[in-house]
Amino acid sequence: METKLSSEDQNKINALRHRYDELISQYSNYLNANGYIQPKDFEEFFTWFTKFRHPNKPIEVLKIQENDLKRFHEYEVRRIKNKGWNDEREHEFLNGIKKSFFYHYSQKNSFGTFDKNVEDGIGTDVIVEAYSAQDANERAKKIGIYFDGVEKGIDCSCCGDRWYKCHDDEGTINPTINNKALDEIESGDYRKEAYIHYLDGKIERYKFKLSEKDRLKAEQLQSDLEKSDYWRVYVYGVEGQDGWGKIAMNKKTGALITLGGKNFRCGMLMFNVDYFRLTEERNPTDEEMIRLKTFAEEMKKRNNP
Repeated sequence: METKLSSEDQNKINALRHRYDELISQYSNYLNANGYIQPKDFEEFFTWFTKFRHPNKPIEVLKIQENDLKRFHEYEVRRIKNKGWNDEREHEFLNGIKKSFFYHYSQKNSFGTFDKNVEDGIGTDVIVEAYSAQDANERAKKIGIYFDGVEKGIDCSCCGDRWYKCHDDEGTINPTINNKALDEIESGDYRKEAYIHYLDGKIERYKFKLSEKDRLKAEQLQSDLEKSDYWRVYVYGVEGQDGWGKIAMNKKTGALITLGGKNFRCGMLMFNVDYFRLTEERNPTDEEMIRLKTFAEEMKKRNNP
């Protein structure tokens, strides 16, 4: 509830305005140099001051302190960073009511690789719901995230730490990445999905929408998989005997699928076994293309769940 103004309080208001002007004049350079958000005028400051800093207090007891300009800045940061932040949320925050926030951990590819674990919910982007940054960091450790990896000899000293701790001013009321809502983020070369860890232990695997580049890439892959001209069938050994195998390889994408065999391994190992001799190389039959198009459909579903 805002403090009500009356004509009897005008002298006190004028005194508060004078004090506000003094502080702005004294600290303006410092505030600008450090990127602080300042009130546009006394009226904006006074509205915040009476609504949140000293609600329900009579005007005659109000005093403006030096750190009130910093508190105003912190309020503006919370309001700007958190979509949906309102007066109720601000009152809850100021009164210490326990509310959760979301903290984002961005993984760095130390040693040129990313740690990924679908079951544990670890990928390039991990978001943890917690009551504070300290709480989030502790929860992150239980998930499998670690900090100070270079110092501990886990991470590459040239690449830097794989993970960094979060701080309290980084918490948001909804899952975000760099202040962007997840539905606003497009997939990139490495950023395909985010794992959200909720307070109740639930893990959500959130897939980002395809960027135009990835969409065209997926469409091209699908087209390549469906074209019979791109497939070649290789038959090894004698049908029915151990070591016999029939595979199809897509010359454009490198996709490989086993069409049949007996005690036959499809993959790089087959090239290391000398009794796997190539007995036939040809284009796929119509029946085999039905199988390969089914494989293409499965790939499409996997890429677009």
